[in-house]
Amino acid sequence: MAYHKSIWQKMTNSKNNHKKKWLVFYTRARSEKVCEAQLKIKGIQVFLPKCIKVRQWKDRKKKVILPLFPNYIFALVDEYERIEVLESPGIVRNLIYNQQMVEISSAEIEQINLMQMQPGSLQVMASPRPKRGEKIRINEGPMEGLEGEILEHYGSTHLLVRINSINQAVKVKLPAVMVADPESSNCHV
Repeated sequence: MAYHKSIWQKMTNSKNNHKKKWLVFYTRARSEKVCEAQLKIKGIQVFLPKCIKVRQWKDRKKKVILPLFPNYIFALVDEYERIEVLESPGIVRNLIYNQQMVEISSAEIEQINLMQMQPGSLQVMASPRPKRGEKIRINEGPMEGLEGEILEHYGSTHLLVRINSINQAVKVKLPAVMVADPESSNCHV
């Protein structure tokens, strides 16, 4: 094993392989938080977006913190660290699309991180590609500058933010006054 790691260290020390990028990893069911903790202990920068949901048991209701994207965890890694992540218990594989490892941009990570400021208003949508709705930009609040698609639902506004890299969408509930047309001059850039 030590020999294996020393080979990878030599390979990753070259200038071609030293670039770090955000990769998406698929985890075992309900092991995202454990994987996050293990990878942080190893010194790998990981990101696990979370949301708050109300769960009902027979005798009570309780707010629980759950992964926003079940079975997905994001890690900023070079090739050596990618192998280290894959060797971690609970990590199943890299997410692959069209025979390529799925990379997520730093901008998308930042957008998801902005949404984390209001975890109670986040909800993953069943359909990652809504068929109707107009594009908007949030023009105030902690998610200012975030763009997405909008739906009207029972008098409140729901913003659908697409994370194209992983083919997922997140629904955020916002007051209508906080959103505007991205072409409009009222939007903060």
